[in-house]
Amino acid sequence: MRGRGNGLRAESYTPLAVLDPQVADLMLELLRDQGIAAYAVPYAGETGPYQDVRPPDRPKDRLWVDARATERARQVLDQLVNADAPVAETRAADSPRTGLEDIDEEEAWRQIVANFRAEAAEPVPRWPAAEDLEPEDEDEDPEERHRGRLLRRRDREIEPPEPEEIRGADEEEHFVPPPPPPLPKAEPVTKAAWCGVVGGPAFLLIATILGWQVGTLGFVLGVGAFVAGFVTLVARMKDRPSADDDPDGGAVV
Repeated sequence: MRGRGNGLRAESYTPLAVLDPQVADLMLELLRDQGIAAYAVPYAGETGPYQDVRPPDRPKDRLWVDARATERARQVLDQLVNADAPVAETRAADSPRTGLEDIDEEEAWRQIVANFRAEAAEPVPRWPAAEDLEPEDEDEDPEERHRGRLLRRRDREIEPPEPEEIRGADEEEHFVPPPPPPLPKAEPVTKAAWCGVVGGPAFLLIATILGWQVGTLGFVLGVGAFVAGFVTLVARMKDRPSADDDPDGGAVV
């Protein structure tokens, strides 16, 4: 999208310079008088090494001119710059002087050092004056003075709030769980079976660790006790009633 043009057209354009908008408008008029097609567009800024665009510090325009008349356009720009140089010098000469160049740096430095070493007429206190304590009365009794300090200290202390009474829940709405049912008593056969399942392997393991010579009979007894106890426990599991036989499903109201 082209910006401001000077009314002339060309087949191709090339960038000439980045100028202020006022200078770009003046260049468009001068190039139109010379028969050179040109247009100016806002300058977005330079592209950094990471493809980041750095905008200019103030608005500027990029001037595009006819590619076949680049040298002539550059001569027109040089003439405009050389013509504005004396004007800039004249403006600088006519600008009011601030008076900073007339200041003697050594004298100013001496004044700063002298003011730094001079004592202040009113010394600055080390703490705010509102925190100063009143002078103690020499005629006052020391015990009365100490008692007054204790009273002031107690006045500053904040008494803890009284704890609120904890109201318990209503006994009618409190749920008391029923006592757990007693553990079922194991039958003698079941106890003997568990002794065989646990005692047989335990006997063989202890004998192996301690290096006892149990012989074939001891080995057979240990294995037989384990097998007999295991078979007994499995066989007695079938005698128990199944949970599916309970019509209530185990629910108790």
